[in-house]
Amino acid sequence: MSKTADSTDGHMGLAEQYRDGTASAGALKSAPAIDHPVAESLAAAVQKATAVEQPVPIYLSVSLPLVDLLPMAAANDDVVRTYWEKPDENFAMATFGAAVSFDFDSPVSRESTMHHITLALERAIDCSPEPVGAGSLRMVGGFAFDLEGGQNNLSPDGPSPWAGFPRGRYLLPEALLIRRENDLALTVVILAEPRSDVEVLGNRLVDRLRFYLDKLDDEQQPEEQAHCTGETEAPGHETWVELVRLTQKGMGPDISKVVLARTLQLTFDGPIALYPALNRLRQLYPSCISFMFHFPGLGSFLGATPERLVRLQGQEIYTEALAGTFPRGATEQEDQQQQRLFLRDRKERAEHQFVVDAIRDSLTPVTTRLEIPGEPGILSLRNVMHLLTPIRARLKEPIPPLTLAALLHPTPAVGVTAKREAREVIGRYEHQDRGWYSGVLSWIDSRGNGDFIVGLRSALLRDTTAYIFAGAGIVSASVPEKEWQETKLKMRPLIRALCNPSEGVE
Repeated sequence: MSKTADSTDGHMGLAEQYRDGTASAGALKSAPAIDHPVAESLAAAVQKATAVEQPVPIYLSVSLPLVDLLPMAAANDDVVRTYWEKPDENFAMATFGAAVSFDFDSPVSRESTMHHITLALERAIDCSPEPVGAGSLRMVGGFAFDLEGGQNNLSPDGPSPWAGFPRGRYLLPEALLIRRENDLALTVVILAEPRSDVEVLGNRLVDRLRFYLDKLDDEQQPEEQAHCTGETEAPGHETWVELVRLTQKGMGPDISKVVLARTLQLTFDGPIALYPALNRLRQLYPSCISFMFHFPGLGSFLGATPERLVRLQGQEIYTEALAGTFPRGATEQEDQQQQRLFLRDRKERAEHQFVVDAIRDSLTPVTTRLEIPGEPGILSLRNVMHLLTPIRARLKEPIPPLTLAALLHPTPAVGVTAKREAREVIGRYEHQDRGWYSGVLSWIDSRGNGDFIVGLRSALLRDTTAYIFAGAGIVSASVPEKEWQETKLKMRPLIRALCNPSEGVE
């Protein structure tokens, strides 16, 4: 974003600048003080904070010219940052810092966290001078596949790559940038403490606004990606084949499918840059949701997932069964032939149906309307295709977003058909900590809406090491070698994003 000359009257407040049509980025940065309407909102926030004897979030949103959010989100700043983009829907979101943060490590504490999230969003006071199209207050965060899982070893010789990473964390960002279609908004958040001075609070809010506008103006120089120097597979090929066979032998009447995951560890000759990896992911996979969660000192979890767990809009929900994987054809004719074979493949159709049935069983008790097509469609990505069944429903009564996500997760697409036994069964065979891989990532807004995705096609980056994760659904008809090849196909997006093709890692 280029700097804008300040041409406004130095005595004009924020609200007046909006009405006058001169609230450019440059004008906002030079606005001298909070004016009367905003001061009233600030005073109301202080009054509320004093009444409940707890901090109350206050926020201010401004509209901005369109700009690419990724360079700022991927910059090498020592601050909590998140990123979320779905290119084919022209939606992107980036967050910075944390005004409020909640950690949890069990299903019970997750429910408690949902209560705190709801309270924080309900108490928040909007101090924006005028309504802003894309502006809104959102919590962002996620949680691990196995919330209560210990930090199991990736191998007998070393610690889990997830050591220190939160099992679950949601935060109210200090700054939130949302781009929707042709609108871009910046929202800054601070806390009003009980008995705060309104003038001091207003100055701090404007200071934060100017700070992030300046950061948007800064010319971000994307870092060069380091070079891959080595790779280690866990488990290796022979062990994988044995695990698949053991898993098949261990299946019974209640367990018809188990998803096994494995890890490819890549080492690099320097710190791994975020921008090149995320930029390649969004370009190569525009129909997927590219994401990144960066926690200073703990690493960055990023990927481009094809799977949405559930989207909640009021009492209307949208989810999908995404399971069954087939390679793409090399030509259009071969691709069409592969699609026909895919739709007739009994093993893949059965694997997909397990997921459809599990979602139906989970949603039937809590919905008044449940729409599930009788036949799946195909989602074609760059190198693989998946069977996809879109599912729509209406809730009988409102359900907190995190509660709804927990009701559906994990589906057999990432766990086992017997959901209650998922943790025990997966742990029996994998011998590694999945962390946030195949866990849940989401945003939740102030109206109780939310969008939840599954952390697939993903990697954890820690300094000079990347851990790439992929899984395959094991059923009685599975062929171990084919499942191994499926995991290699699923790892390819992250390999391509992190490594140059000439480096030979495949």
